[in-house]
Parts: sequence; structure tokens; C-alpha cells
Amino acid sequence: MNVRWAYEMSHYSCKEFEVYHCRMAGSYRKSFIETSGGIKNIYAHKVFCGWDFSIATERAAKLKSDSLARELKELMEEDARAVLRQSDWCHELYVKCVRLAVTGLFLALSAGTGYLIYSLLTHSFLAKLNSQAGHVIEIVLDEETTVSTAGESIAISFVTTSILILLPMLFSFLVRYEEYHRPRISLYVTMVRTFLLELIVVAVLVVFWLRREDSELCWETSLGQEVYRLIMTDLLLAVLGMTLAETVRSQLKKKVWPSLTAPGFDISRNTLNLIHNQTLFWVGFFFSPLLPLVMVVKMFLTFYIKKFGVLNNCEPSARSWRATQTETLFLVFTFVALLGVLVTYGYIITRVNTSDCGPFQGSTYMYECILESRCSRWRGNEFWHFLMFLTKPGVVAGVLLTMCAGVYYLRAQSSAQMKMVEILREMLHAEARDKEYLLEKLSFFTGGRKSQIRNSHLSGNHSDTQ
Repeated sequence: MNVRWAYEMSHYSCKEFEVYHCRMAGSYRKSFIETSGGIKNIYAHKVFCGWDFSIATERAAKLKSDSLARELKELMEEDARAVLRQSDWCHELYVKCVRLAVTGLFLALSAGTGYLIYSLLTHSFLAKLNSQAGHVIEIVLDEETTVSTAGESIAISFVTTSILILLPMLFSFLVRYEEYHRPRISLYVTMVRTFLLELIVVAVLVVFWLRREDSELCWETSLGQEVYRLIMTDLLLAVLGMTLAETVRSQLKKKVWPSLTAPGFDISRNTLNLIHNQTLFWVGFFFSPLLPLVMVVKMFLTFYIKKFGVLNNCEPSARSWRATQTETLFLVFTFVALLGVLVTYGYIITRVNTSDCGPFQGSTYMYECILESRCSRWRGNEFWHFLMFLTKPGVVAGVLLTMCAGVYYLRAQSSAQMKMVEILREMLHAEARDKEYLLEKLSFFTGGRKSQIRNSHLSGNHSDTQ
């Protein structure tokens, strides 16, 4: 592993961190600040303004009409639930108990998953130590033990990936019984639970190998190997395995079992899987220089495999996917993962002892080797003075204060926009009331004129008759 390569990649991570921060702030402004005023007369809005006039095919029109019908049905169900919650406090207590029980089950499953992975890693670690000890005694025994320990490591990766596939399905099933007010809230809760579970798995993996810094094994290499195995098992199970299962299910529906439900493409779960792979890449690229190439190949294969599954196996979803509702949450997940990885790297470089392997051997901490080999060449030049200037507490505090002032300005601007929206709405209501008043007066005078003409006509006929 090259020190210059590590520095450039860490510099690239800082740039990516800034990009995600800007994108998350912009998405938050569009999704929550600018639209926080809400929409009144939601049923009229859905009926008169919900149609997409760019639709050109009959199938797309049918899907859009079904989507609008489903949205109206969900809105009416939400209103009915709101009335039920106001009138039935026993049902509300039951729902709160169910939510509390499901949350407790989620915490228990997450803690159990972390403990299981930590125990399996500990068992595999002890087996590797015994393998190294057996190498001095007998070479044949060492080869057999090495094969068994490698099989155990692969088995751990398969178990971990299987848990990350099955538990989110369980979360999606249990959230139905929690009866949240809106389907969007149920989706958010499921995504947050899945993301926390994936974060716990990655955190347990990193913490385990950081605690083995004083062992005889090279913990940097072992951590890179664990991340590489998780990425490859995810490709085998979450991508190839799930696509194969969807293909079998689709063929059964077409040829054997017509009443079987066709598989659907879960956008939220697949996006969270991409975020999980991205987090694994961020954790492992510092310890495995070839991991970026592996991730590029994997993402290329994942795209075309998923594309084949969507076009040939999955049926269109009856509920339209609203990207603006979840984009901010996905960016928040990515931002949190990237921030956690950068903090972890800072701790590893400055506080974790290096092992007797790799380019950092001979130094206590990684930053010592970086300062001695690279930064010593920069001292005295302009770049070094600029770098030291950026690390001063006053400059850092100024940057933080500038960011806080920018956030305050955006929030104040959004509040002003919300007030302007309210004023414009009141103006529209006033204009509508004026039009209604004018129409009422017009109908009154028109109706009065007609009655006068009718009365005069009737009186003229009566005089003629006489």
C-alpha cells in the first residue's frame, strides 16, 4: 500500500464528503423547507392536478389511473383512521403497544446480530492463531487448518449477508402491524431500521479488528479481507441469488401457477444495499488498494443483472415511487456513513498501533510515517504554510460559523417564502370570494330583471284577455 495513494484517496474522500453535504442540504431544502407549508384541499389537488399529460400509451394511462385511485383510497383510509383514533382510545393504546414491541424486537435482533457476528469472528480469529502455531509443528496439519479457517471466514460472510437480506424482509412485514398514519412513515421506519442494522454489522467488523491491533496477525490485512469477502458474498446472494429466485418465481407464475403473485422491484431496499456496499468500500479501500477495481466490476454486473430481472421478472408497481420523498433520507444515510468512516479513519491513523506488516511498519501510528515520509518534504514551501493555516482553530471556527450563518440564512429565506405563499393563498381566497360575490349579484340582478319582464308579460296578456 502506497502512502501517497492513501493520501490522495483520503483527499478524494474529503471532497466527496463535501459534495454529499451540499446535495443533502439542497435536497432537504426542496423536500422539507419549501414544501413545509402543506397542500390544502388534497382531494381536489389529486383529482384535478394529479394527471400526467405526457402519457402517450394506454398501459401507462392505466397504471397512472390505478396509482391515483390507490392514492385516493389511502387518503380516505388515513382520514378514517384519524377519526377512529379520536374516538377509540383502546385501539390507540393497542397500536402504541405493538409499536413498542416491534421496536424492542428490532433492538434485540440488532444486538443479537452484532453479538453473533462478533462471536463468529472471535472463533475464526482463534482458529487462525492456532493455524499459525501449528505451522511450526507440522506442515500438513497447518495446510488442513488453513483450509478450514478459510472456509470458516467465508461461512461468516455468507451468514452475515444472509442476515442482511432476511431481516429487512422481516422489518417490512412487521411494520404493517404498527399502523402508522401514512405509508411514507412506514417506509421511513423500515429504511431507518435496515440502515441501522447494516451500520451495526460494519461497526462490529471494524471494532473487532481494531481491538486485535496487538495480535500476531496483521489486522490491516484481515480487515481488508473481511470487507472483500462481504462484498463478494453480497454479489452472490443479494444480486445473483435474489435475481435467480425472482426468475424462478416469475416462470412459476407464467407456466405453472398463474395465481402466484409476481415479484416486484423494491427500490428502497436495493438503494439501501447500494449504500451498504458503498460503506463497505469506504471502510476497506484504505486497506485493500485493488478494492476500487473490484467495486467497479461489481457495480457494472449488478446494474445489468438487476436490469434483466426488472425487465423480465418483475411486474410494475401499483404504487408510484416518489423519489423526492426519499432522496433526502438516502442522502442522510450516505452522509452519516461517510462521516462515520472519516471519523474512524482519523482514529485509526492517530490512535491505533500499526502491525508489523505493510508500509507503516516500524512506526507506532500511521500518521508518523505520513509526516516523516511526505510532509517533511513539504515544509518550507507555500503549500505547507497554507495547510498549517487551514488547521488553525480560528480558521476552523470561522468555517463552522460561516456554515451556521448559511444554514440560518437559508432557513430565514425559506420562512419568508412560506409567509409569501400564505399571503398569495389568502389573496387567491379573497379573489375567489370577490368573484363569488360578483356572480351572486349578477345572478340576482339578472334574475330580478327576468322576473320583471315575466310579470309585465303576464299582466299584458291578462289585459288583452279582458
